[in-house]
Amino acid sequence: MIGDNILTAISVGRDSELVGPAQTVIRVDAELVSSDSYAQRLNVTYSLEEEGQKSNVSGDSRDSVSYKAPISSNFSTQSNFVKSVQERKYAFACDGRTFDLIRTHDRALLDRIVQRGKIFARMLPEQKIQLIECMKDLG
Repeated sequence: MIGDNILTAISVGRDSELVGPAQTVIRVDAELVSSDSYAQRLNVTYSLEEEGQKSNVSGDSRDSVSYKAPISSNFSTQSNFVKSVQERKYAFACDGRTFDLIRTHDRALLDRIVQRGKIFARMLPEQKIQLIECMKDLG
């Protein structure tokens, strides 16, 4: 699904049942950060937006990451998130900027985003073509 604003696209994805009511939507954001004076690394943040709360997981795209819920989050929200991931009841959502950074800097992560991604927002026409080509490559 391609939408304009990522939050609008997530809402439309839910309303149209592209994303089922039992699925958790994990928003993926990426940025390049300087690790020293010459090199940059890809930093990826995974966000869960549920009941107005935002939970984040972040780290280098090649590192393993762990879930960190907001302080105000209750145990039920945390365990529902972990359960969704363990049971593979989740879908990724990202925008064109994040898609492009991941496509350029981390092919393994790109494959996971394309396989589990259902919501892609604010994408340029050439990014849409690249997304379709990635889907074809994965079968």
